[in-house]
Amino acid sequence: MNIDQMWERLALHQSYADQRGYGEAWARMCAERTPEAAEAAAAAAWAVLATQAWWAAWAAARGATDEATGWIEKAEGRE
Repeated sequence: MNIDQMWERLALHQSYADQRGYGEAWARMCAERTPEAAEAAAAAAWAVLATQAWWAAWAAARGATDEATGWIEKAEGRE
């Protein structure tokens, strides 16, 4: 793959980036093709994905806590 093909493939990700909230930075990166624009797009994508990962971990922890609490209540006859 050459550099032009890489940029074409990155542009295919635009609708996903738009849906996830970092589309403006992604479009700028694909248009400018500069290291600065690429760093900004990476930071924007990372911020969104890190937030999603945090919520997923929180939900998993909450579910695990709720499940553990349910087992304790059941074991103690308080269900």
